[in-house]
Amino acid sequence: MQTDDSAPLNSSAVEPLYGASMLGQTLLSLLVVVALILLLGLLARKLLRPTRSKDDILQQIATTHLGPRERLVLIAFRGNTELLLGISNGNISLIHKHDRHALSPPNTDHDFDRMLAAHSETLTDADLSSLSGESQ
Repeated sequence: MQTDDSAPLNSSAVEPLYGASMLGQTLLSLLVVVALILLLGLLARKLLRPTRSKDDILQQIATTHLGPRERLVLIAFRGNTELLLGISNGNISLIHKHDRHALSPPNTDHDFDRMLAAHSETLTDADLSSLSGESQ
């Protein structure tokens, strides 16, 4: 005789639990693989990045993108010469070269004071009244 305990399990009740379990396990595995790829990418970027020192012959100062494949790059060569390069698809052109220290801005405070003093000596009272808008 058979008892009711040995009856086969209802397969329709077991399949949804098994399917959800498989879906969760697959998503978890996918998440682990994506995290591993991102971690390896960050590690490779960190390890393969070139180190910079102050003794570098070339240093990139600024970059301006002009289009998807065109850009202008300002580079310091040995710290005292600046090169403005135009870079496009497969082509690098020297646009301008100058001494880095030649473009340092003058001390405008002292220059302005000196120019104002020189011009104020040459101004007459009539010039001053015309500047202030007074009529004579």
